[in-house]
Amino acid sequence: MSANTNKLKDPNSWDDTFFLFNIEIIDKQHKKLFQLFDLIIELNTTSGDFESISKIIDELDKYADYHFETEEDLMKRAGVIESDIHLQQHAFFKNQIEEFRKMYVYHNQSLVDLMIVFLKKWFLVHIYDVDRQYVKPVKQYLDTCI
Repeated sequence: MSANTNKLKDPNSWDDTFFLFNIEIIDKQHKKLFQLFDLIIELNTTSGDFESISKIIDELDKYADYHFETEEDLMKRAGVIESDIHLQQHAFFKNQIEEFRKMYVYHNQSLVDLMIVFLKKWFLVHIYDVDRQYVKPVKQYLDTCI
């Protein structure tokens, strides 16, 4: 098994090899999601205060709204067909953020670990695979706008 395959199975940081789509606005937003993930990892390794988790959940929630709106708008303008699954996954992400918020209220001690696992899966399944499906039509659309 190559080092690249291992890295894909366990993404702990942004890697152009796997996550760069060459759609500037989307790449920038995906990198921001990884930066938020890095903050969660840091909390996990430094045993940061529980209050910081709430701030990260809020930031993740707000940023997801912004990012999903951008993605969905680009997909719509590019005429991406079969975006229902994509939109359902965005809704699932938002629901999961609400679950994290509830866990925070109840001081669930495994919250940070659960967030890390969820986001790693999100990076692998949604960003690496599902988002990749809209890259070609969105790039074609953006090329016509230049």
